[in-house]
Amino acid sequence: MSFQLRSFSQDLSAWAKPSCESSTLGFCDKGPVTTYDYNERGLEISRTEATGTTLARTTTIEWDPDRFLPIKVIEPNRVTVYSYNNQGCELTRQRAFR
Repeated sequence: MSFQLRSFSQDLSAWAKPSCESSTLGFCDKGPVTTYDYNERGLEISRTEATGTTLARTTTIEWDPDRFLPIKVIEPNRVTVYSYNNQGCELTRQRAFR
């Protein structure tokens, strides 16, 4: 199946980051919608793709409280946990499939 992207729209949050975006594809009237949530530091903490459909899937991100580094990413099929050294270099990445 092939399709052509016909339109794309975005609503921006206070941090000039998308809070919602949608696209209209050549094979449907209304395209999928992706919604975003951010914490007080402006970091993405949640993304839901195909919002409002039976295909909706949410990814949640937990951040280091002092640095701009993700410490846990929870996806529909897996969880990834990160650890870092004092300089912020990644030490470990552990993935567990659900």
